[in-house]
Formats: sequence, structure tokens, C-alpha cells
Amino acid sequence: MKRKGFYIKKGLKDQSIYLNIYKPDFLEFIKECKDQEGWVKFRLFEREVIDSKGHTHNMEQVNTPTNQTQSE
Repeated sequence: MKRKGFYIKKGLKDQSIYLNIYKPDFLEFIKECKDQEGWVKFRLFEREVIDSKGHTHNMEQVNTPTNQTQSE
């Protein structure tokens, strides 16, 4: 897969976070993720360096042990 199908930018006016999803690629990405009882957990984090297209954040899948309780 060439891209993961999502791009994240911080808004200039109100500092909100915009998640742009290219549906076909993102669905393929989701299908490849290992789910945990139907759930997929992601961690969003701010990039140290903004890329050339202005993307300010990134996202990765987080795998937690099945016996761990989640506080979120």
C-alpha cells in the first residue's frame, strides 16, 4: 500500500485538528490492523517537523494486551 489513507493538520485559525481520510486506502489500512475484540486503538501525536504538505500530526496503531483494562 502506497499511503495509509489519512492526513492530519492543525487548523491555523482555531488550532483544531483536521483528519482527512481517503476512504479506499484507509479501509485497506484498517483491514490490515489487528483488532482487539472489534476495536482498533490509535495514538495521534504531533510531528517534530511539519512535512512539506503542512501535515502537523501522525497516527499509529496501538496494540494493548487483551487483559489490560482501558481507561479511555
